Amino acid sequence: MGTVTKLDTNPCPLCGGGWPSRQRGSGEGSAGSGEVATLSRPASRAILSRRRERIFAGALVSAALFVADPALADDKSECAADIAMIQSEIAKAPAEPVLAKLRKALKVAEREQKEGEFDECLDAVGDARRALK
Repeated sequence: MGTVTKLDTNPCPLCGGGWPSRQRGSGEGSAGSGEVATLSRPASRAILSRRRERIFAGALVSAALFVADPALADDKSECAADIAMIQSEIAKAPAEPVLAKLRKALKVAEREQKEGEFDECLDAVGDARRALK
């Protein structure tokens, strides 16, 4: 009991031959040594500069989205006003060919408004305006 055999110090309890090399290197150091291996290297300057570039690009995209927000609000309110205009024109009971085009434009505009696609809503409103001329 006082002597240590090779089997006692071996990390593999089943075969006594040790782990294959592809299974070593768990980052825990060598068995029984108390050492801990480092898992990653410090980032190089090139990697850090690429990270900074990505962060800067992300900040630019975010800023562009915030700048585009007022235009989106204008399109949203214009879409709602134009849908009301189409509804009032339908209430006036225009000729049948014009009425069919207005109903189709209204249907498309309302769908696009629900989807938040206000530019496409304005396209449908343009179709309604052309039908009225």
